[in-house]
Amino acid sequence: MTPVATVEDVFDLTELRDLIQARELSATDIVRDALARADALDPQLGIMLGRFDEAAMAAAAAVDRATASGEALGPLAGVPLGVKAILACREAVPSAQSLVHDPTFWPGRDAPAVQSLRAAGGVIVGHTTMVEHAMGRPDPARPFPIPRNPWDLQRWPGGSSSGTAIGIAARLFPGGLGTDTAGSVRIPAAMCGVTALKPTHGTLPIAGCLPAAASLDVVGPMARSSRDLRLLMRVLSPGFGSDEHPSQGRIGVVDGLMTSQRGVGAEVGARMRSALDVFAHAGYALESIELAEFDELVALTMTIMVREVSVVHEANLIARWGDYGRSFRRLAVLGALIPDERYRQARARAAQLRSLLTERFARFDAVAMPTWPTGALSYFSNGGTPADQTNFTAAWNAVGFPAVSLPVGCDSEQMPVAIQLVGVPGADAALVALGEQLQHATDWHLQAPADALLRTAGEPIPDPDAAVVADESEAPVVRALRAQGFTLDDIDAAVVAQASRMFLG
Repeated sequence: MTPVATVEDVFDLTELRDLIQARELSATDIVRDALARADALDPQLGIMLGRFDEAAMAAAAAVDRATASGEALGPLAGVPLGVKAILACREAVPSAQSLVHDPTFWPGRDAPAVQSLRAAGGVIVGHTTMVEHAMGRPDPARPFPIPRNPWDLQRWPGGSSSGTAIGIAARLFPGGLGTDTAGSVRIPAAMCGVTALKPTHGTLPIAGCLPAAASLDVVGPMARSSRDLRLLMRVLSPGFGSDEHPSQGRIGVVDGLMTSQRGVGAEVGARMRSALDVFAHAGYALESIELAEFDELVALTMTIMVREVSVVHEANLIARWGDYGRSFRRLAVLGALIPDERYRQARARAAQLRSLLTERFARFDAVAMPTWPTGALSYFSNGGTPADQTNFTAAWNAVGFPAVSLPVGCDSEQMPVAIQLVGVPGADAALVALGEQLQHATDWHLQAPADALLRTAGEPIPDPDAAVVADESEAPVVRALRAQGFTLDDIDAAVVAQASRMFLG
């Protein structure tokens, strides 16, 4: 069989699947091409943490044998896919891109979500890069690849599911899995110009995933388009869309969040309006709504997240502080400052808001806001902790709402920006359907970085501590943490003190 295209030519997952099933493409050729593309691009982009070349080629060959013998093929047969390195794959235990992880966690086994992809014929090409234990920024001093934005190699690609988003944007594979605790599939999707869904909390099994914050974590699919997300979700959650919510014909728009005070640039606002105009032209009524609880929602997610992450890692943070990357340890340790009662109150308040906002949002097909207030910024700031920008994604993890991030074009610096559509629990398929409508009418989701750019070498990533002034050694939060046994150095102390004011108030 002579292939009519390669994986970078047909980077729509559904189209690639159809061509394989029609025997116009060989699964073996497609996977071989994907691995060759990884050879060429991964040194520049930092997509793969671990590759499963031998197993991937064997899986592709099995698909071709099944095709030749006329056997029925699964809905993902022969399609190469990337899996975030926080999820167990039978070829490798998940390391969460950290020197500190459990090497006995799920050995030789697939997480249920990964198992579903394989059962559908998907070919897992490897573990993709990520932010250490799903929080913070990569530390260039650690012995791991640095994921880079494929649109500008000196910019942050978003996280924590960085490698999966980069791999889709760079056309190594057309889809894959990430996880989302405070925005970790939606943020890299927005910054890399791809599409991602954070499902309703509890929709997909989280077993086989190294825990970050168990009450917030979800597995989420990432792909080029909403059509591809629907295909992935039907594999991951059989029956997906069969109980799709009837359309209300109305989209809520949180205009009060789309302001310069929130850091939303004029270009992001304009791209948002262009997307909303598409929905208006399709007959949806756009209604401005208030969301006075927004800042509280973000604060609840951050409080719950750092507390639960801290509990998971407390013993190792005390015993192996220097083995963790700087960004992760400086955020994780903040959870040790949160008393039990404050944590319980945060969980209870999140449950109240879930009920209140479910009722308020029920009359909308979705509520719209930016996924991120700008395009991707330069790689580091604040000593390796996230930049102080409004996090539009984190609000929805505390209440477990589904949300989809959709590309809406690029800003004047040719960096992708995105719209986020949020729904009530269980409205996942309706959000994906809205994404399909938008993408049927536009080509924003088809835009991709130039191949020549992907093959260039970026400059070294700057040291995140280069501009940190170590003047917080006696701050009360620092003294409290050192008293608990955490061995913060003076730069750790300065960054932790700053981060405590940013994240904990």
